[in-house]
Amino acid sequence: EIEKEIAEADKKIFISAIYYNKACFIIKSKDEGHIDKAIKELEKAKTSLELRLQNNVAEGTYLACFRTMELFKPHINDQSTAVNMILQNQNRGELMQEFSKHCQELIEKLKRFKEEEAEVRIKLKDVMELF
Repeated sequence: EIEKEIAEADKKIFISAIYYNKACFIIKSKDEGHIDKAIKELEKAKTSLELRLQNNVAEGTYLACFRTMELFKPHINDQSTAVNMILQNQNRGELMQEFSKHCQELIEKLKRFKEEEAEVRIKLKDVMELF
């Protein structure tokens, strides 16, 4: 099992995509209880994303402090410009928030499908459609 191969500390933070993909696989399998199992995997993905977001916020705080101490400088001469590392941190946080929101929407849809006893199908999308 892949979870055993990942360091315990990293597993909690960086495994969200694996849980998400596992949920999709479970839905495709249509085994007994597949919707409930997929929801559990999506909830694990959200929990992992929340931990990653917390780390990202902490990292952003450190970067902002380092920037005010002038340990980092922008790549252009305009000192009011954000440093690339800060911009990357902000963009990473926005992507994780959108992914978390997408997971929550899927959880809600799956719960509705289960109540309605509707058939669930997976439609693959370009990742850029999610953001």
